[in-house]
Amino acid sequence: MHMAGVSPLDSWDWTWGEGCEIVNAYMQRENDRAKKRAVALYNATVLLVHSLPAVLAGGDIKGFAESFPGFDVEQAEAGTMSDDAMYAKVRALNKIFGGEEES
Repeated sequence: MHMAGVSPLDSWDWTWGEGCEIVNAYMQRENDRAKKRAVALYNATVLLVHSLPAVLAGGDIKGFAESFPGFDVEQAEAGTMSDDAMYAKVRALNKIFGGEEES
């Protein structure tokens, strides 16, 4: 059985304080993740509440790509970056760090 991502064999020689620190760090990380999920849920709720009157009045909601220009939906879903998206990211970083583009 693993506690906080560490097996008992790995933690056998730890002091009580070291074990508590590891568990506390794990719990803090999980709390941070929960807070991020709560913020995302709240933002989605606010977006829905503000969009609902437009829909009920016969209007239309902007598409995802219109609401978040430059955000590659396919990349977020697949977990990989397209060649065009990667090239755009490299060019942007190159510009930030003062690199020169070769032709």
